[in-house]
Formats: sequence, C-alpha cells, structure tokens
Amino acid sequence: MIDNPFINVEPLAETQWSYVIATLVPLLYELFIVKDYRCDEFDALVSAKHNDDITRYTQILLYLDCWYQSISAYYVASVIRARARHATTLAPVKGIESSFCLSLRKHSWIPVASGQLFKPTDVYFLPLKNPFYRYVPHLDRSISSRHTNFINLLIFKQEIASMTIYGIP
Repeated sequence: MIDNPFINVEPLAETQWSYVIATLVPLLYELFIVKDYRCDEFDALVSAKHNDDITRYTQILLYLDCWYQSISAYYVASVIRARARHATTLAPVKGIESSFCLSLRKHSWIPVASGQLFKPTDVYFLPLKNPFYRYVPHLDRSISSRHTNFINLLIFKQEIASMTIYGIP
C-alpha cells in the first residue's frame, strides 16, 4: 500500500485520479491521503517489448478471475483525511479506483479470439449465442469467467451496437 499525500484536490489534475476532482471538492477542505495499491510486476510484464505471449496473458487473466474475491481489495484506493490517518478506525471519505485497477484497464493484455492482445475496454464479452461475435474483438471463448464483477471491473463491452456491425459513423 502506498500513501499519496495531497494538500488539496487541485494536484489530482496531474494524476490518474483527475476524474474524481469534482466529486472530492465538496468532501475535502483539508490535507488528505490516497491509500493506493499498485502492482509494479504487472506493469513490467505488460510494458515489456516482447509482450505478445498470448498464453502468459491468458494465464494472468484466468488467475485474476479465479482469485477475484481474495484480491478485490487491491482494486480500490481509499481517500482519507490526513488527520484521521492514525485513528484506530479508519473511515475513508471515498473509495476510488486503485492504480492497479487503472493499470489493468490501460494496457493491451486481454487475449482475443484472433490471437491478438487488446485493452479490456476494446474487448467484447458476449454470450455464446451472439451471432455477431465474429465481427468484433471478443474474449476468446476458451476463457471462461467465473466472476461478473471482474468482467465489470475491466469494463468489457457486453453489447454490440448496430452502428458497430454496419460500420455507420
């Protein structure tokens, strides 16, 4: 766990948490800390020059899915008031996505049926009976997910818009 101290919400504009500034402004009027989780090992794996080993990424995906319940706490960072840091009961002001969670979404590491790697936000997770699955990058059907929450965390697309199929801009 990493403590990231901030004097106010303005410095968040230079971080991956810039999207929560508007939410935090009315909640924080003092020093605060973001208690964050990172996974440097994951970042190193997906940032490597030769990161096209589909089997490796399939195994990582299956592992994270299998252990979702056990490691789900690492997907959330806590925003706490600095004065409450040493209190016995720590009540976060807000929960936000951790650096690890954001890293999972940012990198192209999801194996799709064509044998390529995509960002999770560009991959479709479709029912087996969807007739249009072959027209979009979709999660390889040999990979089955046990946790809907994990699929939602990665922000896989779950419906194909007609504009996508017909190529209408």
